[in-house]
Amino acid sequence: MNASACMFKLQEVSCLVNNASYRLPRRKSVSEASRLSGLVSSTTSRMDSAVRIEIDKNATRAKRLRKSVITGARLHEQEAKAGGFRTRAAMLTATYRDDADQCVKDVARLLDHVRGYFHRAVRAKYGKNHPRFRYVWVMELTKRLRPHYHILFWLPKGIRLPKPDKSGWWQQGSTRIEWAKYAVGYMAKYASKFCAFAAAAMPKGYRSHAVGGLSKESQRELRWWKSPLDAREALGAIADIRKVVGGYFDRLTGQFWPSPWHVSVQPDGRLIAWRHV
Repeated sequence: MNASACMFKLQEVSCLVNNASYRLPRRKSVSEASRLSGLVSSTTSRMDSAVRIEIDKNATRAKRLRKSVITGARLHEQEAKAGGFRTRAAMLTATYRDDADQCVKDVARLLDHVRGYFHRAVRAKYGKNHPRFRYVWVMELTKRLRPHYHILFWLPKGIRLPKPDKSGWWQQGSTRIEWAKYAVGYMAKYASKFCAFAAAAMPKGYRSHAVGGLSKESQRELRWWKSPLDAREALGAIADIRKVVGGYFDRLTGQFWPSPWHVSVQPDGRLIAWRHV
């Protein structure tokens, strides 16, 4: 599948994502069972009493990004509405000039500047009882495979961000700030563009996305949604699921769920998952 077809397909998929979170189908086949267990396969085969799956690492990375970014934005939106402060979502886009150098730490430095400004502004306006600094960002590649960033912030009433390129916070190019009426939809739009092709083209060492500022309970829920369906069903709806060697466990109760899948790295770098049937 080429890049444009992949992006178009993911845009169709993103339309199925509602604010409640992902709707996952019931298991019907071996290949679908592997997907619901958190694996994205490129080929599936049976050998004796075992099922072998070659894992598509780039497709898995793209799936993880979409789930993290969309669910993270939804949780931020819910928390912001329930937090007692009137907020609006602002989308900041930061791009590089053609002649500008780029660095893996550029987006972190930009966030540090915005975070410092945010805390000074809300403390001056609200005092100690001020809203959280909330953000979700995703990297997107241009046609020339150069990165740029889409960062969503939730700003309380009366707080506006200065343009980072005018303030010296982003000296590598230009920035644009616009209000996002539908925050989750905005992030779904950009997350849907990140497919296996985009994951394969990512510059080495760069992060593709991040979610920051959630409460501990929302962080737990985000981890829950990012876990395989089988682990969620086994450990329960309020579990704090963590991945460990051999499976997943609930940090709240200590209950362990052993994954039926075993993963091995082949000499050529391919990942093969297998389980008994």
